[in-house]
Amino acid sequence: MQSKRILISVIFIWIVSVLISLFFERMRLVEEPLQALTAGSALLVFFIEALILVFIFAKIYKGIPGAGIRKGLWYGLIVWLVGHFLTMLSNSAYLASNMHYNNLLTVCLFNLKFLVPLLIKGLILGIIFRGESVKDTRAVS
Repeated sequence: MQSKRILISVIFIWIVSVLISLFFERMRLVEEPLQALTAGSALLVFFIEALILVFIFAKIYKGIPGAGIRKGLWYGLIVWLVGHFLTMLSNSAYLASNMHYNNLLTVCLFNLKFLVPLLIKGLILGIIFRGESVKDTRAVS
């Protein structure tokens, strides 16, 4: 059952990543490395991202505060704080001083651009793993 939830989660997160990418493509604030990739490569990158997000969620499930959907939202927030926000703190001075990004609002929107998708992905994980006591993830490793 655990492997089935992990597989379903990976597929859902992968689909959501692709859809969010298509949505934000029109709202792009800065050039991203994925722009240079072909569509097939981008799909592979999103699949690898989904695998990593779901595997880490399953591994640290018991340590995430809350239950169900709240647990998923906490996970999305934690991933954003560790993976993106800390990086942005070090780069915000550069972005704010760059002639193209001299607006603080742009920096804030850039941060939100990554927060919202991670919260959505965490929400999906919280729904799929709701009520599950994750005991063993060795089946996918």
